[in-house]
Amino acid sequence: MELLTSILPSPRRKRLARLKATPWENLTERQRLSLLLPDVQAFALRVLREMTLLGHEVRLGETYRSPGKQKEAFERGASSYVEPAWHTLGNAFHIIVIDRKTGKLDRSAYTTLGQIVRESGGIWKGDIPLKNQYGQTYYDLAHVEYHPGQRLAEARRGAALASL
Repeated sequence: MELLTSILPSPRRKRLARLKATPWENLTERQRLSLLLPDVQAFALRVLREMTLLGHEVRLGETYRSPGKQKEAFERGASSYVEPAWHTLGNAFHIIVIDRKTGKLDRSAYTTLGQIVRESGGIWKGDIPLKNQYGQTYYDLAHVEYHPGQRLAEARRGAALASL
């Protein structure tokens, strides 16, 4: 019996699995934040706080992306990676900056976001031309990554080993 309970998922794992299966739009910001790795959670909070202190209205957007959702994003040309990608590993998130006057996306504030992210040790993809599998160039203004010193290939190997 003791062996059996040691291999069953903990309540936290069950809760995270349930959250990961829920579309991100249906989760609260706190739930979306909980799907990131702990150091990435702290980084996201720091960036959100700094943007807020500068007077911007910000929201935490998509964080974790399931392998299936990552594949869908890749197939529709909204991602350069199939899987695993930084979103599927818990190292990437989106920050939505809203213009307080119009209630719409505040594109001009993303340069400030990028500066804050980079000065804090993260990666912002908003001014980097990315190519999807159709050869189209796009800019991912809201995309932020935090994985100091780690490359995607290394993270993929680590994820593969962890799943064994």
